[in-house]
Amino acid sequence: MIRTLRTFALLSIFALLLSASAQGQSLRYGTGLQVMGGTAVASVSPGFHFRTTLPITQDLSLGGGIGLAGFVFEGQADAVYAVDPEVSLIVTIPTPSRSATYLLGGGGYHVPFGNDPPASGPSFHLGLGRIWALQETTLFLEFTPALYVRDSSAGGLFPIRGGVIF
Repeated sequence: MIRTLRTFALLSIFALLLSASAQGQSLRYGTGLQVMGGTAVASVSPGFHFRTTLPITQDLSLGGGIGLAGFVFEGQADAVYAVDPEVSLIVTIPTPSRSATYLLGGGGYHVPFGNDPPASGPSFHLGLGRIWALQETTLFLEFTPALYVRDSSAGGLFPIRGGVIF
């Protein structure tokens, strides 16, 4: 049942992105670095984050992304890696300057793997970010804490991300 809902949600988002792209909306792509802490693994992880954003209005966007993090500071024998696909609704607070603050919220799925990883499970996030518009690109910095639900417990994920949107 959960797998069916997840598949339906992913296909719906993919169809929305394709239809908006066909209607002339321009998808924006971005990449960046992230540092993630959490309660499931007692370590901090460096990683990468890739995203795409579809503007719906001037102040509202739909975003999708995937992060890859490696909890590697405890040594290779105890290393745990994680993949975090997510979907967000992004609300930009209007401002007359070339920089703006935005709020984002949504859901995803936290998938740890490696040596003795914690269980996979859905995640729900709510965060705050800042963008700085340049010529053709935009720089971003965001903090998106998430509630990660696994087997019979929950934990926190605390990624800080920074990068560039093309």
